[in-house]
Amino acid sequence: PGLDIVIRDVEGERHGVQTFREAIINSCNVATVQVGGKILNTLGKEEMYNQLRNIGFGRLSGVDLPGETPGILPRAKDWSLISPYQFPIGQGLGVNIFQMVKALNVFPSGGQFITPTFVRAIRSGEGLTNIPKKVDGTLFSPELVSTMLPILESVVIEGTGTMARVDGIRIAGKTGTAQKAGPGGYNEETYYSLFYGFFPVENPTYTLYIMIDTPKAGAYYGGFVAAPMFASIVRNLYGIGVEKEIYEGVYSWKMPDLGGYSLLDVREIAEIYGVDKIVIHGSGCVISQYPEIGQPVEDRFEVWLGELSYDIRDNGGQ
Repeated sequence: PGLDIVIRDVEGERHGVQTFREAIINSCNVATVQVGGKILNTLGKEEMYNQLRNIGFGRLSGVDLPGETPGILPRAKDWSLISPYQFPIGQGLGVNIFQMVKALNVFPSGGQFITPTFVRAIRSGEGLTNIPKKVDGTLFSPELVSTMLPILESVVIEGTGTMARVDGIRIAGKTGTAQKAGPGGYNEETYYSLFYGFFPVENPTYTLYIMIDTPKAGAYYGGFVAAPMFASIVRNLYGIGVEKEIYEGVYSWKMPDLGGYSLLDVREIAEIYGVDKIVIHGSGCVISQYPEIGQPVEDRFEVWLGELSYDIRDNGGQ
């Protein structure tokens, strides 16, 4: 009421009547705006604002990295008539990557609100100290999460995120395409291309959030630009498409170069390659390894750890 604004889907696409599931899978702006209206009518402005704050918008995520800003979330008293309808499609507010990942990761984490961190462990003379994850409460019930997981997986199976698919790995996620704000409002020629996803769905272990600032190749939709990059990273992580060779009649992974990696990194790489046994000599970073680089991966990794040294020579100023 009181608004003379038309919300359309991209390039005049018409989805028709959509269920909530279909609206998410098809990334339907019109239906998403209507969901915003229902939330407003149910909660009112103040409580809608509080709920946006609860999921981390307009406040620091708590990530262990200096320089984070809280983003932009206008107080309810400062909302325009269109604000509650803009927010669900990502306009009228400003959110950083850490806030988005923290909010979206409630789905793979079973509803828990977990602060992102860059530090997994600290190595000292007393050994390795793991940093516990910081859980800031529970946002969603297990029932709500179990409802959303198949919807987010369907985005990748049949919706706007099909270019994020990787054979053999169950992936759930969501595409996004956001106009960039500038002087005078939103620019219809510059965009952020986005894809958020987690995998494997049956045991969520990894989250990737891809954001391409102003794609240059013509296409700019998240499903066409960010989703393929997501899939490429997943394939590299699992070694899918990585060169294999025939060794004694069977296919085998080629041994990667572990030089310079920490023991934590080696353990993760071993897990990806399906190696359960790691033989360790010394401490520090990898300075030697078995099997050698490029040789077939066997049933164990053996690594020699130590301090890295660098051979610095005078190159004549070149």
